[in-house]
Amino acid sequence: MQLREILTEKFKQFVDNPTVTVVVTEANSFKVFVSGQVRTPGVYRLRSETTLLQIISLAGEFTKEANPKKIVIIRREGGKDKRLEVNYTEIIDGVNPGANYVLKSGDTIIVPLRFQ
Repeated sequence: MQLREILTEKFKQFVDNPTVTVVVTEANSFKVFVSGQVRTPGVYRLRSETTLLQIISLAGEFTKEANPKKIVIIRREGGKDKRLEVNYTEIIDGVNPGANYVLKSGDTIIVPLRFQ
């Protein structure tokens, strides 16, 4: 709505009574960052609710050097960084399925080396 109003005002210089329609075809503002020992680290733009297990799959799974028992999600909450430590193996084995967090925009997922 705001963009439509701005464009309408700008077009008034060139057209009498302009009619402006703005259609959003894709929203890419929801980003998460995956780094460390995955096959395809990088920035992932998400369009729907995505969990930790799903983003690991999108990132091409773990490298041979990965330590899936010590994954860290860094999440900004209340102006501070919060660290969520996750054991991927416990999620898969059903020991701690609640650790399969739904990701939030801006989350950074770090998969460390096995021998750190």
